[in-house]
Amino acid sequence: MTARDLFHTKRGKETQRHCNNDPSEFYGHSAIMFYYELDPDKYTHCHFEKTDLTSPEGFPKELVTAILSGDMAEFGVDEGMVSGLLSDKGQRQYKKQCKADAAWRKAAAAWRKADAKVFWAIFANVKYRAKAWCV
Repeated sequence: MTARDLFHTKRGKETQRHCNNDPSEFYGHSAIMFYYELDPDKYTHCHFEKTDLTSPEGFPKELVTAILSGDMAEFGVDEGMVSGLLSDKGQRQYKKQCKADAAWRKAAAAWRKADAKVFWAIFANVKYRAKAWCV
């Protein structure tokens, strides 16, 4: 499920309501099971999270494609994404840009969205990606 699926489709909007409009739940197991109408009893063995983002290895091809094309841009950003998907140079650029935007973010209600926008814009530039993600 990509950000485009979640935020720009009828089923995505239903999924958001299923998650009580809590962004921290939008990409969890419950949201994914609901979106794809999967039987939770049938997929009990699938409830794990891949937190090592230093390489696309082990991710479904569709998710790698969605990450590389920026389709995940409307999801938030966490430190694992910054350190796993961006090179050292990209991380410095991300932190520099976020620091420059700090005053604006304090005033903005959607600061996480602003950070995500910065992150995905930097990630879109191949020269800032971690080497394993330069595919």
